[in-house]
Amino acid sequence: MTSNPELDLAFKYVSQTRRHIFLTGKAGTGKTTFLHRVRKEIPKRMAVVAPTGVAAINARGVTIHSLFQLPFGVIPPNGVKERSRRFNKEKLRLIQSLDLLVIDEISMVRADVLDAIDEVLRRLRQSSDPFGGLQLLMIGDLHQLPPVVRDEEVRELNKYYRTTYFFGSRALEKARPVNIQLTKIFRQSDANFINLLNRVRDRQLDTPLLQRLNERFRANFAPPDEEGYITLSSHNWTAREINAQKLGTLPTELHIFSATVSGVFPESMYPNSSTLEFRVGAQVMFNKNDTIDQAYFNGKIGRIESIEEGIIAVRCPGEDELLHVGAVTWQNIKYELNPSTKKVEENVIGTYTQHPLKLAWAITIHKSQGLTFDKVIIDAADAFAHGQVYVALSRCRTFEGIVLRTRIEDQSVKTDAVVSAYSHAASERQPTEANWRADRRAFAIDCLRELFGGEELRRTAGQLNRVLLENEKTIQGTAPADFRRLHREIIEKAVNVGQRFQPALGGYDPDCPTDPAQTALWERIRAGGDYFLGYFRNTLSPGLQELSFLTDNQAVHQAVTTALQDLRRTVYVKQQLFEALASPFDPAAYTLRKADAAWDFTDLFAAEITTRRRVRIPANVTNPGLYTALANWRIAEAERREILPFTVLHNTVLIEIARVVPTTPDALLSIHKFGPKAMAKYGNSILQIIARHTRNNGSPAQPAPPPQRPNVAASTFHLTLDLFRQGKDLSEIAALRGLKESTLQGHLCYWVEQGAIPVLQLVPEECLAALLPHLEMHPDAPAGFTKYHFEDRYDYHQIRAVMAHRNWLASGQLQDAG
Repeated sequence: MTSNPELDLAFKYVSQTRRHIFLTGKAGTGKTTFLHRVRKEIPKRMAVVAPTGVAAINARGVTIHSLFQLPFGVIPPNGVKERSRRFNKEKLRLIQSLDLLVIDEISMVRADVLDAIDEVLRRLRQSSDPFGGLQLLMIGDLHQLPPVVRDEEVRELNKYYRTTYFFGSRALEKARPVNIQLTKIFRQSDANFINLLNRVRDRQLDTPLLQRLNERFRANFAPPDEEGYITLSSHNWTAREINAQKLGTLPTELHIFSATVSGVFPESMYPNSSTLEFRVGAQVMFNKNDTIDQAYFNGKIGRIESIEEGIIAVRCPGEDELLHVGAVTWQNIKYELNPSTKKVEENVIGTYTQHPLKLAWAITIHKSQGLTFDKVIIDAADAFAHGQVYVALSRCRTFEGIVLRTRIEDQSVKTDAVVSAYSHAASERQPTEANWRADRRAFAIDCLRELFGGEELRRTAGQLNRVLLENEKTIQGTAPADFRRLHREIIEKAVNVGQRFQPALGGYDPDCPTDPAQTALWERIRAGGDYFLGYFRNTLSPGLQELSFLTDNQAVHQAVTTALQDLRRTVYVKQQLFEALASPFDPAAYTLRKADAAWDFTDLFAAEITTRRRVRIPANVTNPGLYTALANWRIAEAERREILPFTVLHNTVLIEIARVVPTTPDALLSIHKFGPKAMAKYGNSILQIIARHTRNNGSPAQPAPPPQRPNVAASTFHLTLDLFRQGKDLSEIAALRGLKESTLQGHLCYWVEQGAIPVLQLVPEECLAALLPHLEMHPDAPAGFTKYHFEDRYDYHQIRAVMAHRNWLASGQLQDAG
């Protein structure tokens, strides 16, 4: 393929620019081979997607809907956020790290789906650029198969789009893709036949052309089976009927082969039937490429000569040797980011094992797309989709290999006028080598301007300053005032200085590295890089590391943490990029390093931010050692449950516990805002921390607590325990005490966790036997998850009682409640 100038130009655009590309061309022009080359030779992190499961398996990719978690049906503009599922951390990282997205069979992708991809990418990659700044390579032929759109969907889509084809996408119009049209055809070599196909493709039909096509019409054509003709039909039921009828006429024994499926491999993605029925003498077609010995390819026709012990012997026309075919395996992959290499990897999540054959007296035109045959019988009188006649005709290597079962009339050759207009306009804008050089230079300049530019730094620093200023009254410490000073310095020493570099960067030219003007420019760029690197490394990064805060307001804590982390990520990424700044400037390497740095920040600094919070001690703490132990326990508990620390206990509660140093449940319950629920969840852990601290540090002098409310909580727990031990049930205790049964259930669960009440006094043995193993396997699962898992077989009281019993078992000791 390297000798094809169009494919070479497309390869340069993919590898050395960030331009979006629509690679199109007639059938047999090498689009699939080009994809293999891109996957093999370009180091960009890429994912390959396709609109259908079978197309995804054939392209060794995944479906569009699975990667981007899109809903099915029409997706109105800006309609993804409300209808899509939340992305997990692994997929979020994957999507944020991608450099290239390949969409195969783009002709079958609707405009709304492409806009939905754009919306997801912009949101997850936090970029306002089309498709989140990710480069798109779209491969397909609009004159082949269109997107499948139901009538009711057409009416809905017409509200938003001028056409349902992918090029109607609003995001794509903003992205201005480069259109590269391949013209050299590899499948056919006869110039007259190629010209005929081109005219059918473009619907340049006239009477002589139709007469020429219909020369291949043969009424009641019934060739001997050994000639190897395959019928291409516009309808699936026709193909099935022909195959079943032909198979039924064979007198040989019927053999049935069942597929073996492992892991995740949905039925919609099966590359052939899970049950295959063959007889000796059947005409079959291979539906997979032999990647080991290259003995067969997808679309190769043959005839079964023997079937023995699961091995099918196939003889192909013009070949002396039999092909002995056993079951082979197709793989369903999942893209994952390798944390060690930072590369996107194709990990196998499911397999489908079956013989790579199917009955092939007939197949549908739809399923013939991408295949090549020597002899075909075309039944396209009822062709219902644009491009079907062209697809069918272009499957054959020669005009003489075609037989028409029905005549082709003008109305059978359907070509969408919108498609023709778009294709014609695209062909007029075919890029040249000079265009590529200009785009490559623009890519390099854009990267340098992004590096020296201060807009991202201005945005993230300004956001943190606003959050601190707006919430200054709820933040403990001097963080708001400290950052105000640092913010002024960032604007003066980084943002404004970077802005002064912008005009000079427009003169960079990667094609003239030895030009004296370029040498002088690069020296200035290098000096500027040294300045920023020194400022970030020696001043700004340490200043941000020292910035710390405490607040018990959940919303404020989240807002400040997010803003601080965004700013630190921006600074860290720029610092890493300035460290790697070298001549000649390589924008592709810059892009890869930028993604690596963002990923490294998440791993290296998120834990460091958490650690600094653990040792931050407020000025009013009277027992710093105990407070530190309690704060570290709170952080660990929050991380284990994946919640924010102050949703475990507020900081004011920890300060009060450290001041009072309670050593009994009653004393702990006397702490303000530490109620029965907190006691049931955390009481045992906190008392153990206090006991351990007291043993290691001695019993500190405990100031007398200030007057507080009566210790109602401590007595109410004991009263419930006493009445329960007297044999009264919850309804009786509730009537005596005037409390809700749910409150009393919480009391009893507390005593189960303390070991004062056997759990079997609250739940039946069958309940304990079912719930305990599940809770031990899912120690962090909330009660609602367990209730859902068991389909509401157990109520919340039973689940929480067994949870308390599990915690008691984990503690390894009995607590004396009396």
